[in-house]
Amino acid sequence: MKFWMAALAALGLAGLGEAQTVELYGQADTTWDARVAPDGRHVALGCAPQGRPAVCLYDLEGNERPKLFDPGEEFRLHDFYWAGDNYVVAEVALSDTWRTTSGNILVELQRAISFDIRDGSTSILMRNEGSWIDLTNTVALCDREPDKIVMEIAYRASADGPTTGSRLYATDEGIRTHLYDVNLGSGRSRARSDRNKSIFQSILDADCDPFVDVIYNDERGDFAIELVSERRTLIEYDDVDLMPMYVLGPTNDREHLIVRADHGDLVGLYKLALADGAMEPLTYQGVALGDLGLLRDRFTDAVYGFYGTDDIAEHFYIDEDLRALQDMVSAALPGQTVRIQSFNRDHTLFTLIAEMPGQPANYYLYDQALQEVSPLGAAAPQLANVPQASVTAISYTARDGLEIPGYLILPPGKSIEDGPFPTLLMPHGGPEARDTASFDWWAQAYAAEGYAVIKPNFRGSSGYGAAFRDAGFGEFGGAMVDDVVDAIAWAEAEGIADPRGVCAVGASYGGYSALMTGLKAPDKVGCIVAVAPVTDIFSHMSDYGRDTEGYRYWARYAGGGVFQDEADRVAISPAERTGDFSAEILLMHGKDDLVVRIEQSERFYRLWGNRSGLKFVELDGQDHYLRTAYARQSVLSESLALLAEHHPAR
Repeated sequence: MKFWMAALAALGLAGLGEAQTVELYGQADTTWDARVAPDGRHVALGCAPQGRPAVCLYDLEGNERPKLFDPGEEFRLHDFYWAGDNYVVAEVALSDTWRTTSGNILVELQRAISFDIRDGSTSILMRNEGSWIDLTNTVALCDREPDKIVMEIAYRASADGPTTGSRLYATDEGIRTHLYDVNLGSGRSRARSDRNKSIFQSILDADCDPFVDVIYNDERGDFAIELVSERRTLIEYDDVDLMPMYVLGPTNDREHLIVRADHGDLVGLYKLALADGAMEPLTYQGVALGDLGLLRDRFTDAVYGFYGTDDIAEHFYIDEDLRALQDMVSAALPGQTVRIQSFNRDHTLFTLIAEMPGQPANYYLYDQALQEVSPLGAAAPQLANVPQASVTAISYTARDGLEIPGYLILPPGKSIEDGPFPTLLMPHGGPEARDTASFDWWAQAYAAEGYAVIKPNFRGSSGYGAAFRDAGFGEFGGAMVDDVVDAIAWAEAEGIADPRGVCAVGASYGGYSALMTGLKAPDKVGCIVAVAPVTDIFSHMSDYGRDTEGYRYWARYAGGGVFQDEADRVAISPAERTGDFSAEILLMHGKDDLVVRIEQSERFYRLWGNRSGLKFVELDGQDHYLRTAYARQSVLSESLALLAEHHPAR
């Protein structure tokens, strides 16, 4: 194996065939997270020995054999965390069919499973609470009681009692939450006293008692933040369409709350005074921090830094010791962006992640006593000796003059001067998300086959300020897609794209955008790969109750005016325009996808009829996120076959 990998490195990726590309790039991430236990005895790694996400546990003192926490094929593991010294909790999902008055429906049940590292036993948390859809929301870890955490159930109240709390139901009472004390060993929960109001979020104090309640009724538009101990309202709004702010927790001086606001002129991080409810921007060294994320010590509750994303996710530490550690490791790993993933209670052991543009992430353990950095794992060790494609930040001007940022990925060892290349447009999902320069197995696989890949961060994307995001409102199938199409002319003018045309590839909203580019630029888009696409935004929105925040969120992007005119609705619905497509299309969808239901693709396929030019592939047992080897290899093998026939790179 080592000889084969070395030979590939010597030859360059031109020596790879399609099957080798699928095998190399279609693997599940070997390591995808690293968390040290509170007492520092163990480290838990996100791993995938069976080709699906799992957790591998290692004894750092060397006295125990490694343990594997794999929930099994029935469950899809989404995340994990340490809950005390002896328990790892995994958040998982499984599919189930529920019988309702309107027929059988597929639901995704989200559950939390505790794993006792002492004996390997597992317990489904809150298992005595019945068949709720989501039982994963942990509110506090309660380190003073090592076998207990506090969790909550969110639901919609009705005159007949609570419903499942899922998006499948809506009432005029809004969302409420109940708190539960949960035993990590038995999994059993005990409900706290009933709180008969629309509490959307609770912040607990050091004793795991409610400190601040966020009141929000998304159907009436009422919002307030209340100080529980004094039963005093700090701030309130009436008639809000969407959640105006989230409470992130107290400042280190305990005199303010830190909130993330997105309401009118209030966008970003703010301090909300506990004394009088006054708000001011959160600053560091005199500079407003804007819309950054917050890094908080789980043991002391102190804020130690902030996070954001430029080309790669970055951490900014206000804690001098952590900043010194980051600087030291960065010096030892030149050119890489280093972030602290976790630390133990005594701040003597740290897990770290190191990334650089276009390269798979690596994970490390830092032992302060030994002053030593040790490797823990890599996201894609099979690519360690394989040259990767370069990732370059770009920008181009859209037809209305707006500057559109994005990224260009060229085949390994190639530059723009080697163009033009067979080119793929790859818009991201979300749509309120963004692409970065971080390693992307999907785009890198295409580059390995000889394609140039353009990843535009079209208007409506996050990460470029509120004005840029808001420019996408009402432009779901309009200017947001035009921005992607406009990348074609830019790429041709730069000598990157072959003037004979491109192919469009994407997943989720990116799959929708890929389909729409084929409708907007049929002379330039010759083939389309759409994975789990929205094909009719209006039927997708109907999964939410009309008077709920979820519905209004999507309506904000789709635009209120399009509901009034049937022609406008059809114009942005690929499923209603199947007869207008001239491109070859590959449609793929996970059967267990509950983010964008497979009905979105099934309807498109059904309306396509008996015409040629469309292939529909269903992915058994797969959800929305393409995290398993089966999902990734299926997407790569099917899409590379389409590209080889209709848009060859060789």
